[in-house]
Order: sequence, then structure tokens, then C-alpha cells
Amino acid sequence: MTLRPRKLAGASALFLLVGIAFAQASAPAPAAPAPDAFVRHYASITDFHLDVPMPLPALPKRLSAVDFKNFNYLLFLPSRDEGRSIPAPVQVPVQNGSYGDDDSASPVFDVVSTQVVKVPHVPGGERAIVVGDRYENGGSQRCTGVVQLFAMVAGRLVLTDELTYDCRGTVGAHYNPKKKRLTVLSAHYAAGDRPCCPTLADRLRLRLDRPLLKSGSLDISH
Repeated sequence: MTLRPRKLAGASALFLLVGIAFAQASAPAPAAPAPDAFVRHYASITDFHLDVPMPLPALPKRLSAVDFKNFNYLLFLPSRDEGRSIPAPVQVPVQNGSYGDDDSASPVFDVVSTQVVKVPHVPGGERAIVVGDRYENGGSQRCTGVVQLFAMVAGRLVLTDELTYDCRGTVGAHYNPKKKRLTVLSAHYAAGDRPCCPTLADRLRLRLDRPLLKSGSLDISH
């Protein structure tokens, strides 16, 4: 499955479609997760440990050299039918931080933030954290927050982990550099909440200074 790029007007659209380095037409077939990939569930938050090499036309030497606002993403989006297995990836070639068309019923993916952080005990001594939102049906029906973690492993850019969560309401993900901790907030609905406005949130804290993510506490907060 592949989504289509967000519409841009006039010369700007032509420039991006011609000049983007990670255009869909030249992208290799999606890579499969590592044989030891696994799924973890924390209430409404899902963690896929993947170790998927990214098919880039040119390999960067450092994570800071990767343009994650113009990038061919592989999204592993959970569904009710797939249970606890890792789903097949969806190719999402992002241009200028966005993918899809706000005026259509097709899904839209927006890159909310990107950062490269220094962490010990992981390949290359750093991770890239990309946070994005995927909207369906104009954002009114479903919003899936996506956190992807990347590392340089043996000279290759590798998608190590992906976390997904319900991004309706005031939720998201942020990183604490002092504690080397990533916190993900996922919408949690109390009885009587409207679909647009959850009043609770599941809060998951994860340590990033490990080859595998180490989970901290999970709680429900108001």
C-alpha cells in the first residue's frame, strides 16, 4: 500500500516532485523486519521492535545528515485484524514534512518533529527520533501518532523501533535528554467522552540508552 503525496500549487509542486531525493518511483521494495522482531503492547500504545534497514539511494555517515522532512518512510500501522503480529509496511514518501491531501478522504501523514539525540550503549551513540501524525477521513475519525527511532548500524540507516498511539486530544511524544527518556502520551477515553475530546491519557516512559528499549512506568493521568 502506498499513499499519494500532498498536493502543492504551481511551481512549488513541480520543484518538489522533480528534485526530491527519496521519490517513490526510485524507492526499492520495502525491507522486512528482522527475524527476532517483536510486538509489545502498553494499554493503547504499541511498540514494534523492527531493525529494518532503510532503502536509501545514498548512505549517510551520520544521522544528522538524513533529511527526515523529505524521506521515504515505512510505517508499520497496527490494525484490529492483525492482533499481536507485525503488519506489512506502508510506504510513505514525505515531501517537505507532509504526505497526502487534506481535501480528500485518503490518509494524511505529517511529520511533527525530528531530532537526533546522544545516547550511550546504542550503535553509533545516537538515535534519531521522528514523531508524526497519520489522519484518516480528514482527521475526524482516527488519528494515529507514530514515533520512529533510527540508528546507524554497521554503516546502514536502520529503523529500530516504532511506537504508535491514539493522537486525538492533547497528547504526543517528547524526549528528556537528561534522563535519556522518551515519554509517549496516548488518548484514553472515560465514559461519556466524545470522540474528539478524550479526558484521560496513557503515559508510557521508555529509556533510550539501551540497544532494546527499556520500559519505565505506565500510568493513566488526567
